[in-house]
Amino acid sequence: MLIGVWIRTEVEALRAMERFVDQAAAAAPHGRLALFVVVEPHAIAPSAPAREELSRIRRASRIGLTALVYEGDGFGAAVVRGITTSLNLLEGGKTHTQIFADVPSAARWIRTSAPEYGGGEALEAAVRELRAHSR
Repeated sequence: MLIGVWIRTEVEALRAMERFVDQAAAAAPHGRLALFVVVEPHAIAPSAPAREELSRIRRASRIGLTALVYEGDGFGAAVVRGITTSLNLLEGGKTHTQIFADVPSAARWIRTSAPEYGGGEALEAAVRELRAHSR
């Protein structure tokens, strides 16, 4: 499982993430990883090139499952959820993706739908720790 807290989505960072996913997936039992992505409410919306790169990575990489958490409300949350929905349609179903309004819901979904990736309270704690270090 790869956990990320996104504030800004840049093409270079996405390419680095893809390299990491490919290396880590090679050692994973099923050859695929899960992504647990938390988009901070004040995050900047991805540019068109970054959205294209996200779509390409999700079609080509070894990502088997994605939980996207966007805890914001209003227009910003709608934009993030809309972008993700568009990417899901473009990728043709290779990566199962769900969108959540909070970390606990996403962690429970992973624990129940794909227990091989973990989930639950341990995942919530890992996200809290990562967020604490990314601020």
